[in-house]
Amino acid sequence: MKSVKKGERLWLGSERDRRMGEKMLDLVGPQYDIQYSWNGTTSSAKDSLRLVLWAQSKGKNEEFMSSLGWLHFSCDKRLADHGVLLDAVEDAGLDRQEAHRVLKSNDFTQDLQTTMENHLLDMISIGPGGAIVGGLPVFVFWSTNPKLKYSQPWRLQGSQKQEDFENILMEIETTETRAF
Repeated sequence: MKSVKKGERLWLGSERDRRMGEKMLDLVGPQYDIQYSWNGTTSSAKDSLRLVLWAQSKGKNEEFMSSLGWLHFSCDKRLADHGVLLDAVEDAGLDRQEAHRVLKSNDFTQDLQTTMENHLLDMISIGPGGAIVGGLPVFVFWSTNPKLKYSQPWRLQGSQKQEDFENILMEIETTETRAF
């Protein structure tokens, strides 16, 4: 793994690949009213991920992630900055003071650890030759319906056709509708 100077992003592949990837996103982004910035820095995402789990418990994880994504990818804000996280919380319609309390505590730390371990296990298969990565990316869909809290998630591994995503989303919608 190459080292990266502060202010630079790590990109797998060559510098030319990085520039081409950025150029492609710069061309596609405006079609969706998105302006990417390539000047941001990376930082720990632990607290932001704990807040994603907290927002999910409030039924607002999509709103929170949308706001945080905008701040990080378009405005060069750091994911480890609690002020940025709290601004995203407020923008998502969540309680800023309650989120501040979560950040000051260890709330959702164990849930995050368990989620990360489970995600890693979802990606790895043990075979005769040892551990093998099954497929990247891994898309895991959890229900937000409280009645389905303990149900198994839906998964798609590796490169998938749009039809596969549509089918799984329709299956989730049907299952969630029946649970109400």
